[in-house]
Amino acid sequence: IVTTSASLGTGADISGIHCIINLESYRSDVATVQNPGRLRKEPGETKPYYYIEIVNIGFRKVFSQFKTRKKVFKKNFGRIKVFDKTK
Repeated sequence: IVTTSASLGTGADISGIHCIINLESYRSDVATVQNPGRLRKEPGETKPYYYIEIVNIGFRKVFSQFKTRKKVFKKNFGRIKVFDKTK
């Protein structure tokens, strides 16, 4: 499924999604919790699921928004991994 955050926003309930890849920058704390929240395991499901953000850190505003979201991710989801390909 390829969609925008507006299309996958409030009210979207699609079962069986195991991976979301986000390319859109945003600042909303609500969206930061809702977007990965679209990933729901079915009863008895053992498959892992992933929420991935690809962030262009070359744009100061985009990187600043990501740093804000990262704090919300850690608070709400505990563990996150960041892969920085610039180092």
